[in-house]
Amino acid sequence: MRIFLFIIILVFNYLFSFSQNINGNWRGNIDVNGNQIPLVFHFYKDSLGNINGNWDSPAQNANNLPCSDITVYGDSIKIGLKIISGYYNGKLITADSISGMWHQGNGSVPLNFKKFTDTVESDKKNSYPNDKEISITSAGGSKLFGTLLSKNNNQKLAIIIAGSGPTDRNGNNPMGVKAATYEMLAHALDSQNIATFRFDKRGLGKSMVDDFDESKMIFDDYINDAGKIFDYLHDTLGFKDIYFIGHSEGSLIGMVASQKKKVKGFVSIAGAGRPIDEVIEEQVKSQPLPDSLKTKITLVFNELKKGKEVNNVPAPLNPIFRNSIQPYMISWLKYSLLHRKLKS
Repeated sequence: MRIFLFIIILVFNYLFSFSQNINGNWRGNIDVNGNQIPLVFHFYKDSLGNINGNWDSPAQNANNLPCSDITVYGDSIKIGLKIISGYYNGKLITADSISGMWHQGNGSVPLNFKKFTDTVESDKKNSYPNDKEISITSAGGSKLFGTLLSKNNNQKLAIIIAGSGPTDRNGNNPMGVKAATYEMLAHALDSQNIATFRFDKRGLGKSMVDDFDESKMIFDDYINDAGKIFDYLHDTLGFKDIYFIGHSEGSLIGMVASQKKKVKGFVSIAGAGRPIDEVIEEQVKSQPLPDSLKTKITLVFNELKKGKEVNNVPAPLNPIFRNSIQPYMISWLKYSLLHRKLKS
């Protein structure tokens, strides 16, 4: 009986020790095609003794993102990440290291964490004194966070609209791109006494929301968000000479938004000169794929251009044609059809 109680006490102490050890700050990197993408988790106990936490993705300028749930069992931990439709499973290896797998969508990659004591990440910096973090309510009601670089509202102001994919306000993305192109553009314009506002799109970076649903997004949402940004900067902050600068996909967004608002001008950076389905087909067909898949790309686009969603897309094409993104592509292709009419 004493031996049995002794074992129970050992197990209890072990579990208690792990729950105590998990408190604090943990840093790890996801390897994406040879690029190290940093992630930082912060765990703490609330007044009831429950373990809570949040996490940062410094490369996306996204901080204090919520953990939907945290479960500690034995020497293992599971972290729910509803905001990205994912989760993390890990195991305590030593008092200051966790080894596990990051799961997101249909994929998973190894992710190991080391505990650290710093409370401020070195990636968080602000070398421009006129940089100001502001939030603007999107057309959908969520908050869009961005950086206003301005000396006063008498300056000309450019709204910088990012390109497609998970590209943040600075021109970086979690797939390993750390070009900071939009940040450098903003700084260059600042040197010419032109103010800028660059922002994280809905569902990205600091503009992530816990209930973000990709399947509910359409291309017009980004156009309407650009309009809301214009209204706030013009009507609330008092800027009068406002321009849109759009890069890649953002070029089409800015072009359409410029027709809806009284902007002073519009600048296109590497905007598509052809309908987007032609561009994507060319890019994908240049990859070493079987001919059957290349043919399938054209068939899928033909259905999407009719406004019809396509089921049972081959797995290799899921990153482009997954079901949750198809409503967005259908709405995007609508503007590509307009491009064809203008061209003819």
